[in-house]
Amino acid sequence: VLVVSAMTNYAEGLSDTPLSHEQTLSCAALAADDFMRLIRELFKTL
Repeated sequence: VLVVSAMTNYAEGLSDTPLSHEQTLSCAALAADDFMRLIRELFKTL
């Protein structure tokens, strides 16, 4: 079993300013390329 996740709203609750859903989506989009690269490399080794 392999689990991969991304922290897209890590700072939620640490600031007086609430985070928006758009900010969460933006962080997820930034991580998408790295995740795809990770998954491709993982499957090459299987």
